[in-house]
Amino acid sequence: MSLPRIQAALEKLDAQLAETQSQVKKVEDLIRANRAESSAKYDKMLEDQGAKFTNLKTELSAMRTDINSMRTGLVVRIDSIDKRMNTLEINFKKLDETLKQA
Repeated sequence: MSLPRIQAALEKLDAQLAETQSQVKKVEDLIRANRAESSAKYDKMLEDQGAKFTNLKTELSAMRTDINSMRTGLVVRIDSIDKRMNTLEINFKKLDETLKQA
């Protein structure tokens, strides 16, 4: 083989190597872009889940407050009814005594 042919072959190999390196670089860039996109989607999904969890906690807290208010109101009503029943019982006992004496 002659020197010019060897040099031409080396130049061809050099060009092919440059093309291969260029393609590898494009693939690396695509992988990085896909990884970044996947990371961004995952981060967005985590953010959405966090927001849903926060909303759910807020709603549960509001429900707990409502239930506690209802329970307090119910206790007040039951106490009132209990007092009325005691008063009625005392009145019936007094009436019964009055009727027995008459």
